[in-house]
Amino acid sequence: MVNKLDGYSLGNLTSERVLKEANLMIMTLPGSDSDAALFFDLTGASRTFTLEGVIETAGKSAANTVVLTLQNKIDGSQNVVAYVSDLYPTDFDKAVGNSGVVVSSVETSVEVANPFTLVHYRIVLFEAQ
Repeated sequence: MVNKLDGYSLGNLTSERVLKEANLMIMTLPGSDSDAALFFDLTGASRTFTLEGVIETAGKSAANTVVLTLQNKIDGSQNVVAYVSDLYPTDFDKAVGNSGVVVSSVETSVEVANPFTLVHYRIVLFEAQ
């Protein structure tokens, strides 16, 4: 299983949701039914990925490293990076000349379990050039 963000393994990716939106502006006409509405495509289409998963670590210190590594994907000057998964093996891999992604948000929680410490994550990505 290959699930990587900017070369970093995402461990056990349990959910990969993709939303592609047209970002249309809809304007209904006064006194008219909805079939007479106008729409404007001013901003083009966008694609958003929501990833959820779990990374097993050997303890609290290793879990801390994983959390910081994921959070450091957002640093105020993000670059477009590669996203590779079983569903998208090369579609969003900048290394092969395709579009990539930017990281919009990272949410983590740590669960201490025997014999591992688990890092649960939710990451939101946007497709970008």
